[in-house]
Amino acid sequence: MGILFGFNICVNDIKIENETSFFNKFITTFIFNYWLIFIIWLLGKNKHLYILVCFLVFLKIFIFGIIFIVNIKVDNLIGYLKYFALDLLIYYPILIYLLQVNFNFHYTRKNKINYDTILIISTICCLIYSAIC
Repeated sequence: MGILFGFNICVNDIKIENETSFFNKFITTFIFNYWLIFIIWLLGKNKHLYILVCFLVFLKIFIFGIIFIVNIKVDNLIGYLKYFALDLLIYYPILIYLLQVNFNFHYTRKNKINYDTILIISTICCLIYSAIC
């Protein structure tokens, strides 16, 4: 759906700026990606909000599809491939693991790892992901 919606976006006015500092890029990337991890972790403590967690994951994938089309329209395919590879190697495994732990915690009541430890590990991985981006 994000890819189909992305075709309707006009990208004539998009300007890619490379003049921002590393710290600004790092903070922007970290905030853009960490909010989902934190909200999933927070909502994962409540069994009745699991459908909201699924909607948030759908929203992230929707945004990913829009980013795909926008990068193709502005001929930034190499930048997108780097973003896509980093997402597949670092970010999505964190997300999948967090969703799997939430599911196991609520539906099988098997919690082999401390739930707070998962947030710390996810935060460290998101910091590494943001530094590489």
